[in-house]
Amino acid sequence: MKAANAFCRVLVFTLFLLLSAAFLSPHPGPISLPTAQNPLIVEASEVKITTANLNMRTGPGTGYAVITVIQKGSQVTVNGYSGDWAKVTYSGKNGYAHSSYLKNESSTVRYTTANLNMRTGPGTSYAVILVIPKGAEVIVTDTSSTWYKVSYAGKSGYASSSYLTATATSSAELPVRYTTADLNLRTGPGTSYSIILTMPKGSKVSVLDTKYAWPKVRYGTREGYASPSYLSTTPPGETATGAPAAAIRKGNVSSSTKRIALTFDDYGSAAQIRSILSSLKSYGAKATFFPNGDFVKNNPSLIREITAGGHSVESHTYAHKDLTTLSDAQIREQIRLAKNAIYSVTGKYPSMVRPPYGAYDTRTRTIAGEEGVRYFVLWSVDTSDWATVRDGVTITTDYVINTAVNNASQNGIILMHMHSSKTVSGLPTILKRLRDAGYQFVTVNEMVN
Repeated sequence: MKAANAFCRVLVFTLFLLLSAAFLSPHPGPISLPTAQNPLIVEASEVKITTANLNMRTGPGTGYAVITVIQKGSQVTVNGYSGDWAKVTYSGKNGYAHSSYLKNESSTVRYTTANLNMRTGPGTSYAVILVIPKGAEVIVTDTSSTWYKVSYAGKSGYASSSYLTATATSSAELPVRYTTADLNLRTGPGTSYSIILTMPKGSKVSVLDTKYAWPKVRYGTREGYASPSYLSTTPPGETATGAPAAAIRKGNVSSSTKRIALTFDDYGSAAQIRSILSSLKSYGAKATFFPNGDFVKNNPSLIREITAGGHSVESHTYAHKDLTTLSDAQIREQIRLAKNAIYSVTGKYPSMVRPPYGAYDTRTRTIAGEEGVRYFVLWSVDTSDWATVRDGVTITTDYVINTAVNNASQNGIILMHMHSSKTVSGLPTILKRLRDAGYQFVTVNEMVN
């Protein structure tokens, strides 16, 4: 019996050792657990304020369902962060909200008194991140210098305190538009966003922001986004007073000095555009660029490089469509979308349009005038840099150079394209030969009334 008990004790001890070896590590240390795809960084709870009507979602991303909409100015408790998303508690509910639209209770609200550059650092030598429209609300988080650290539209940077005020711009000072049809007010800038309400035809709205192709507007007490194709500066029942856009091929202001305008259309690669800018800078030349609106929207940094060189940016419509083939509403859409895209990057509305293919008629000029366009800018010299063969002639770099130089004239406008390799390589020679001929290089704006 004693032998049997001893055998049992040995057997149990052996099993214990085997199990210990199977489930316990012989090396002490932390246990590694699988890492979550979006780890939640837990911090001490803090109270923040929403800077806009903000969706609370079931998870940290726009793909998750909306639990509720937190009203602008509401207090929420932040319990942690998952990337750019804060885990919040609001009105007894828990969920996630984008942290770009949450500010500290101690941060300050200011309003821009002019179109204002947000920069990467506290001074004019720093790069421009974006242009904050006049009257926009910004969140100030640091006022330790004359350049405030601010947040706007989900981005942070620095802005001059000289153009920030504690007083909001009244609706009376904001641009006004009128709906030309029953128009949906949406939660975001596009048809994929949900409808807040439908504004009746002839409704008056205040334009709050134009950083997107669809402007942000205020209708009554509600704010949202509306298609620019159905917004007009003309009140209902009145006739638009804008004079038809004047079509010009040369400058219309006389000058005692020889001058000429170099113009560049469409789009181009970063390397092509920077090469053009470098050539212009070498000769102290100013030029006028007519980019497509969709190119402006997708390449804001390149457009800022153009304006930083002192050059003018005007409109080539949004998608390079022949305006004479479009309906009235489509013409307005092409002009407005391009205008808003340029304004969102440069802070200035274009007053000139180069109609695609040089195609225009009385109808398009009239509509453009109603949209605030002063000039349809054509050209006195077409370098044909866009073509490989034209009228049986092979278009080479030398052909482009000779066409530009030999056909130059006082107040002339030379047509070239940003995407043309022939123009990129031939531009230094064009600049030298025209300068040697006594020409000064000016923008189209400098040659018109």
